[in-house]
Amino acid sequence: MMKRKILILAVIILSLLFTVNVYASEAEKIEKTAFTRTGTNDSAAVRLQFPNMIEYMDGDLRVRLYLDESTITTKPTRSPNYTYQTTKTREITGLPRNDPALIERTWEGMLLQDVSFTRTGESYTAHAVYAGTATGTREVSYISTAKYFGQRGDGN
Repeated sequence: MMKRKILILAVIILSLLFTVNVYASEAEKIEKTAFTRTGTNDSAAVRLQFPNMIEYMDGDLRVRLYLDESTITTKPTRSPNYTYQTTKTREITGLPRNDPALIERTWEGMLLQDVSFTRTGESYTAHAVYAGTATGTREVSYISTAKYFGQRGDGN
């Protein structure tokens, strides 16, 4: 019975010591985030913007911090809008005659520009060309972030 109490007490003491050591080592860790602007979101090109190791001054102590590649993220920071002209051709089959009045003047927000007809057996097929303006966005600038980790005492 006495051995069992001593064993339980030893386990409790060891677990407390381990907990204290974990907290002490956690307090020694340093994490810093670095930022860079790039003109690309290509992961290989972005990775080259971050050195593997940086030195950080923590008071009078120089600490080496090492890049954690899994923390690298890239997001667009500037995405200007632009407009451009576009055309689409639409094929309309089974028409009873070659009459432009049978063709819609607008389609998908575009205006009819031209129409031609071909006879297909007993009916006609129209080839209608529509034109309009479309908008888009283009990423031209990105910001990338990465985290560096180290411990006090890991320097010169």
